Amino acid sequence: MAPTATHRRRWTLAAAGVLVFAALAALAVVLIARAAAPEPVYIAVAGDLGGDDTTRIETDLLPGVRLAVDRLNDAGGIAGRTVEILAYDDGGDPLEAKRNAEAIAADGRALAVIGHTTTDPSIAASPVYAAGGIPAISPSATGDDLTADRPWYFQGIFDNTQQGAFLAAYVEAVLGLDRATIVWGDDRYGSDVHGGFTSAFTGTATDTAIDLAGDTDAALDAAAAAIAADPDRGAIVLGLRPDTAGRLIPALRAAGVTEPVIGGDKLSSEAFTAEVHDALTAGGADEAALAAPVYATAPVLTDSLSGGALEFLLAFVRTHGYVPDWPAVTGSDAVTLIARGLAGASLEPGDRAADRELLRDAWAATDSPETAVAGLTGPLYFDDRTLVRPVRMGVFSGTRPVSAPVQLVPYEPVAGRELAADGTVVEFEEEVLVPSQIVSTGVNINEIRDLDTQAGTFSADMFIWFNYTGGDDVLDVWFPNSADKSLSLGDPLEAKQVGERKYRLYHVEGTFKAELEFRRFPFDVQHLPIVLQNRTLPDSSVVYVLDAAVRAQSQAERLASAGDASATIDRIPNWRVDQALFTAETVGTTANMGDPSADAAGGLYYSQFVTDLQVRRDVGGFLVKNLLPLCLLVMATYVSLFLGYDAVTSRVSMAITGILSSAVMLNSVTGVLPAISYTVAIEWLYYLFILICVGLLVIDLVGSSWAAKGRKRRLKWLTIGSRIAYPAVVVGAALTYWIVFA
Repeated sequence: MAPTATHRRRWTLAAAGVLVFAALAALAVVLIARAAAPEPVYIAVAGDLGGDDTTRIETDLLPGVRLAVDRLNDAGGIAGRTVEILAYDDGGDPLEAKRNAEAIAADGRALAVIGHTTTDPSIAASPVYAAGGIPAISPSATGDDLTADRPWYFQGIFDNTQQGAFLAAYVEAVLGLDRATIVWGDDRYGSDVHGGFTSAFTGTATDTAIDLAGDTDAALDAAAAAIAADPDRGAIVLGLRPDTAGRLIPALRAAGVTEPVIGGDKLSSEAFTAEVHDALTAGGADEAALAAPVYATAPVLTDSLSGGALEFLLAFVRTHGYVPDWPAVTGSDAVTLIARGLAGASLEPGDRAADRELLRDAWAATDSPETAVAGLTGPLYFDDRTLVRPVRMGVFSGTRPVSAPVQLVPYEPVAGRELAADGTVVEFEEEVLVPSQIVSTGVNINEIRDLDTQAGTFSADMFIWFNYTGGDDVLDVWFPNSADKSLSLGDPLEAKQVGERKYRLYHVEGTFKAELEFRRFPFDVQHLPIVLQNRTLPDSSVVYVLDAAVRAQSQAERLASAGDASATIDRIPNWRVDQALFTAETVGTTANMGDPSADAAGGLYYSQFVTDLQVRRDVGGFLVKNLLPLCLLVMATYVSLFLGYDAVTSRVSMAITGILSSAVMLNSVTGVLPAISYTVAIEWLYYLFILICVGLLVIDLVGSSWAAKGRKRRLKWLTIGSRIAYPAVVVGAALTYWIVFA
């Protein structure tokens, strides 16, 4: 009987009711899940965040913090809670910074503030944070009085007086000059740098102050002319911000001043380096002017990063497509300090005041190497609320700042090694600094071949070069992972020296060891390292960093053979080299080797330069060659399901044959691997097939029993179900396997 209109209406209403109920149930589930999820931990990031302007060094702070927070959340967040960022852009304006601080305090969610990016806005905002009991840390503000009488404010970088004193030490100990001309602006930054330099410099210094409130262009022109006219000008020390320094440096070079120019951290950005280079080029600067060195201090130099800091840098490049300036790294360290400082905090909304105080107290207690937190570039701890962070020296190289060829690093006593007594030591901030050579190192591969997965070895043919200043003992290197421990650089193919800068080129060929990882075999990606290390000099004396020429290369250029640019370096059958990375690492031990007179905190640490070649197996060819027989076995055993149960002997025989054959094939496939204690990816595929064959045996035995007892209906459904389930299981397993491992 056809349904009436009333029946249809009832069914329509019933269906609508079901849909409404389902929607309400889904909404309830979402609301319950949201209510059950713990509230995030909020961090405010405040400062001159750049907006559309990406030319200032501070603009890398926010993306660096975002990346650090993403990585922290991927690792579980803070006590299982996700971390979220509240961003406030003050444009570098102290009044706007204070308004933003008031907004942060009124919002009430932030447990800490990372910012502000410069000193004046930080000081303007500090009373608001103090009144609200909100701890703040600036990863880039360098003002001397940032933390003075401000117990809720912490400084994540050295201050201006410290870097001014460091400039004095560098001019005298490294540049070897006893005369200097210091040009400084009459603002907080310039006066602090000026004070630090003049109090530490033991030579003769000429003083030139720039009235930043007056006609700055005229003052800079007058300063350039006066410096050019002074035959005893010495090093040109700048206590200037980028906007004024960017006009003075080209004017000095145009006036024929080629002495070293050296300034503070505000001049160490890639944008400023490129600006100066472009200005010199546009002004028709000659080779002498372009080659004249420009130095700038920095807390971090990206070309010499290693370990976790390098991983962070590469992740930033993958995300944003460019190499960041140092505030990205110091901002990440601030996130680390917050995460560690909140250990043990309640993190409940009603306990924010207590959690903020706990965080501030945790930072204040992090005041020695023993209580330090592991940061990207080393241990993080405070001295009177200022982070103890070494001052690094960069030098302009084209459009990028790179590590200067000589750094001043803290001297650390090492068993059996005495402090030099030849005048190359510097007392600085209650520390003893010693020169450390920075050796720009480059590697061009000719070919990679003979990968032996069982022995864990491969062969490499390459060119290696070094750019450096100072003694040649930096060339006394060995290859720790070489199969032949006697492998050395040999005689140089080319040796040059221009001024103090030396260049050496070598051809090296050898067999190297690699620790191979096969858990994802045959979808494995292997890393083939070539490690270079000095035989005798510790990392306080020499550090090997990537040469600018290699850093500028694309992956395609790095993977092209040095001997034949039209060919690749790949000479390994069934593998392809798809990436070449170069990293600076540190290796060593804190052991004192039984020396009773050694400092308990001593040890030996060495700089390493690592060429990491990533190779990927040709999975397609491997699977066709090794899995085609398994696929045939799958089809053969599936055919057994179409045999009647009167042929149960044949069905059982085919299943057992499948088990035995797959075991033999598995042994053949994994025969190329060394003796390992774990299960590799391809073994799971064979184990699954063996399990399916065992299932077939069970089906055969059960079906045979039911056939003997005449249970035809059950037998029918068993037959249909097994014929459907078998391909479904195989296809589902294959897809799952591919998603997990491929």
